[in-house]
Amino acid sequence: MADTAELVCFDELFAVELGWFWNLGDPRFIFTPAGIPASQAPELSRALWRMLAEHIYDDLRLLGEKSPDLGEVDLDALRTVGGDRTLNGWDPSERDYVEGWPDRTGAPGGDGDPDFARIACLGCRVVLPLGSFWSTAESPARYIATVDGTPAFEDVELNRALWKLLADHVYHDVHAVGRRSPLAAELDRAEFVVIGGDREGVDLSVPGYLGDWPG
Repeated sequence: MADTAELVCFDELFAVELGWFWNLGDPRFIFTPAGIPASQAPELSRALWRMLAEHIYDDLRLLGEKSPDLGEVDLDALRTVGGDRTLNGWDPSERDYVEGWPDRTGAPGGDGDPDFARIACLGCRVVLPLGSFWSTAESPARYIATVDGTPAFEDVELNRALWKLLADHVYHDVHAVGRRSPLAAELDRAEFVVIGGDREGVDLSVPGYLGDWPG
């Protein structure tokens, strides 16, 4: 049976529709209405990364349509990227949401220290480092970047690893975390497996994590 997944900001009642997945699929991956892996949909991937960058300090939750937390949301008040209520721009399209983002010229650069973004499943004790961002940058200049300053969504392997983590852990306790997030200290404990980490025998390389995953 197919289920849907979305990333929801409970603080601002804003969401991104991520797509569908087969509950019993093995391996599981999220796909678009056209049936392609979501990681291969450029505008959808950019929408996901923008959501993470701009709402990382908010109450951001990964939900499937059967998640109990979904009952806490006033769906009539929820604006959803990719939703079908387009009157007066209520639900922006993926294209509208990412138009003009990221503004690479508007980031503050040397103004203070950058923050670092991660996404983790607390129950499974696995974390994926996403990259750095300037928390003082305002939209659309805030974006997560790799070490050379490239927007992280342009890193094909990293983008796929993010989509794999989301697909694998729908219905789990998944959180996006910056250094100022309440959960940051918990993620710094050694028992987390770090995707892309360098502890031999503990961490996983990004290619090793992806393996032959079809997403």
